[in-house]
Amino acid sequence: MFNNRILIIDDEEIVRDSIQRTLRKYDYELFFAENGLKGLEIFRKVEPVLIILDLKMPVMDGFGFLKEIQPSPADPYAVLVLTGHGSDKDTERCFDLGISSFLRKPFNIYELKGTVKQTIALKKAEAELSKYCHSLESKVEERTSRLSALNKQLSLEIEERKRVDKELIRSFDLQRTINSILELSLEDISLSQLLETVLHRLLELPGFSHESRGAVFLVEDAPDRLIMKAQKGMSEESIEKCRDVPFGKCLCGKAAASGRQLFSDCITELHEIKESDPHPHGHYCIPIISDGAVLGLINITLQEGAVRERLEEGFLDSVSRAVAGVILRKRVEEALKLSEENFQAIVDRNTDGIIIINDDGVVQYSNPVVKKLFGKKAEIVEGVVFGFPIVNEKKTEVDIIRTNGEIGIAEMSVSTTRWWSKPAKLVTLHDVTERKMAEKKLELAAKISENILEGVVVTDIEGNIQMINPSFETITGYSIAEVSGKTLSILKSGRHDPAFYNEMWDALKVHGKWQGEIWNRHKNGVTYAEWLSITAIKDERGLTTHYVGIFSDITERKLTEERFRYYAYTDILTGLANRLLFKDRLEQALSHAERNNRSIALMFLDLDNFKHVNDTAGHDTGDLLLKEVAFRLKRVVRKTDTVARMGGDEFTIILFDLDEPEDSAGIAQKILSFMNQPFILKGKEYAIGASLGISIYPVDGGEPDILIKNADLALYQAKENGKNHFRFYTTFMN
Repeated sequence: MFNNRILIIDDEEIVRDSIQRTLRKYDYELFFAENGLKGLEIFRKVEPVLIILDLKMPVMDGFGFLKEIQPSPADPYAVLVLTGHGSDKDTERCFDLGISSFLRKPFNIYELKGTVKQTIALKKAEAELSKYCHSLESKVEERTSRLSALNKQLSLEIEERKRVDKELIRSFDLQRTINSILELSLEDISLSQLLETVLHRLLELPGFSHESRGAVFLVEDAPDRLIMKAQKGMSEESIEKCRDVPFGKCLCGKAAASGRQLFSDCITELHEIKESDPHPHGHYCIPIISDGAVLGLINITLQEGAVRERLEEGFLDSVSRAVAGVILRKRVEEALKLSEENFQAIVDRNTDGIIIINDDGVVQYSNPVVKKLFGKKAEIVEGVVFGFPIVNEKKTEVDIIRTNGEIGIAEMSVSTTRWWSKPAKLVTLHDVTERKMAEKKLELAAKISENILEGVVVTDIEGNIQMINPSFETITGYSIAEVSGKTLSILKSGRHDPAFYNEMWDALKVHGKWQGEIWNRHKNGVTYAEWLSITAIKDERGLTTHYVGIFSDITERKLTEERFRYYAYTDILTGLANRLLFKDRLEQALSHAERNNRSIALMFLDLDNFKHVNDTAGHDTGDLLLKEVAFRLKRVVRKTDTVARMGGDEFTIILFDLDEPEDSAGIAQKILSFMNQPFILKGKEYAIGASLGISIYPVDGGEPDILIKNADLALYQAKENGKNHFRFYTTFMN
């Protein structure tokens, strides 16, 4: 950190006194030494920002001192050599030893003052530059490191995405296989044919580490034995040995006994049943279980060294559950064919209400779901006449009045059957009360959407428009036929850059909603402002399926706000900035000048002879004159400068970012020249002048009020000196 300490090393007292007198007016802390050795001692204690050094001294001369401290540009101090004995060779030697400046005796005090200021300023600038360079290098290194990490992370994410995509494709194939297995139960084939088809489809799956060999077993009469019901690719010897496998024996028996899936990547001691000359292989053994009971087992032969995969295991468990369901259904079907006595046990498990009525319409049987539909004290029980009209082969909706007074809705279907070997009708009641309530809610939502004043639009996850309401067409001008299937980019106004839309979509993906102000374009080409709220619609799995946007036209409100803003900050007569905007611009200019170490000029302008014109020619002419003055002032200054009317015939000008404060004098002279030119108003010529007062930041003040006061004082001085002049503020004006 820089200080204000200066060390003067010179053996002549008169020189030291002269330097002290020269520098004592300034905010410097001075230290003195009569030789290099003493100077070295003080230098190490006070750590000065500048050393003024003589070369020819006793004890230790200037060269010896320089060799001791070895100054360099990186040091927080500078060395100024001040000597009357040095030759050109000595000068060169001094700069080689690291000094910053060189002066000869006798010295000019102004040259010394200037050199001291310049040397200290240069040293501070060098330090700031070094600090900035170091900071810049650190930032570059940090950003490089970040980019490298991001690239690495991106590569990992890409690889992970590829893996996930591959697993998704594989999961889709596996799920399709499970669906096809479930669909088999609907086909009119025997259980043995069904199991054989299931096995073939499993062994034909791509991406599986299996061989084209396997078998399906069922538990039949004996509850602890597996009976082979289907096989593929097995040798005659294997078929014979594995035809009947007890629970607990070999891999298949152990898996059935434990009720858990077993895996083996090679032949081990667990393979108790094997061929006389087996080739290397492994197995998946998957029990088929329903309600805790083992119904059978699926055996798949694997290649030796196959890797156990969680996805495969999960899939095989799903297959076993699907097969269990298929087996149960087929067994039920077969049981129904054998005996109608099992019918009641089957329908009891149905989630729909099941009622059996005879040809006379009397209820013969109703399952527990029926009692739940009608209530505990329901009148629809055995022996009672069924009170709903019967229509075969046609679904109808019926109202169900429950015992608690609530009204439910059931979808009723009727088909012919047999009950205890007699013709009967099977009535199925499917409770659709909740679905109907949901439909009514959807209808209500649709009516609300059609009648609200806000525009409503629904898109899919890609942003393609699926639905709009009438207010959408009113606000945008587009009908559903014109926008259906298109994206909302059809409404883009061009006012927002891609980053705006990227941030919007990022917010939707992360938070599921976004709202804000956006400019869109009407079908007729006119842009308008709207307040838009977008919400992601998710399904039961939490996945986004649609987006709903609700928006209202706020253009009129925006225009009103703009008009209010204009009237608040603008002088209505001249169109210039008013007093409020002038103060805001002045504060901005001062902040900019302070940050960038620049100067600004503040001018106060007062018209000469304006009152005479206003009084003699009238206020209308006076207003025209003020407008013309504003026009000429704006022609003189730059676009970045500010011209304001403070009231009456008083104007202010803020000159931004001046290279030199003196530059304002040329602009002031140009303003006076423009004001001295005749004004032609309503066909008559008028002559006026102007007086200007100027204050400069930072010389004349660092605060807005101080600069304003000083510019006003300078204006007063200019008018006192005969008008039609400009004056810079000086401290003598106070």
